Amino acid sequence: QIMGFNCRLCGFPSAQQMVEKFSINEFEQVVGMFGFIKANNLIDEIQRRDWAGFAKVYNGPGYAIQKYDQILATNYANAKKIAWPVV
Repeated sequence: QIMGFNCRLCGFPSAQQMVEKFSINEFEQVVGMFGFIKANNLIDEIQRRDWAGFAKVYNGPGYAIQKYDQILATNYANAKKIAWPVV
């Protein structure tokens, strides 16, 4: 989920255009998320598995109350257990 006020960070001139593009399919949502990650210099946080650093930018200062960093860490650990097909 990316809030509409982040549309320019995701490469869209307006929130409406971002929503329209995201409505096409999941691929477009992932591309938009990558735009957000790149624009906010969060690639290093992901590579280091710095879930608190990522969550602070993505969710704001209240991330710790919601334990969003812990949720990301758990979901990452669970995803690593899946045997993803190589395409």
